[in-house]
Amino acid sequence: MSLRNAVNIANYVIPYCFRKKHPLLSTPRSDIKSILDKVYEVIGDVNQDDPVISKNSSALTEYLETKMLDVRHIKFAFYGLIELKLDPCDVPGISAIQSGLYFMLGLIAVQIFKIRKRAMQGRSVELDFVIKMFKADLVCGSNRLETWLLLAV
Repeated sequence: MSLRNAVNIANYVIPYCFRKKHPLLSTPRSDIKSILDKVYEVIGDVNQDDPVISKNSSALTEYLETKMLDVRHIKFAFYGLIELKLDPCDVPGISAIQSGLYFMLGLIAVQIFKIRKRAMQGRSVELDFVIKMFKADLVCGSNRLETWLLLAV
């Protein structure tokens, strides 16, 4: 599969996942997961050598490590008074990433972890992939509320 085909498939499949119910309420089926995994194999992880991605990544890391999350901070965030300056990036496959590729992969991985956790087979190592996907989604400039919430959980 070429990069162009992967982006086209992602731009078709991901909005389909949001069509009826939000993916937080209704997790996509396994066939959607396999399609998104194939697209992820082609697009891959974000390139940390890109200067914009590197700057955004360091800004996100600094924000997460230095901010004290108290009630006042969360209240300001809900009112939209807190802003994290992330530059828009231009990496290969950015339209698929901004439509929610990393968000959907992270969400599906969280749901799989929850299912395995109930069966006493969940390992915390599996959450590393989830954190990586949500951070990549934020670093690429999506700034979704759902990504922030799931990263906090």
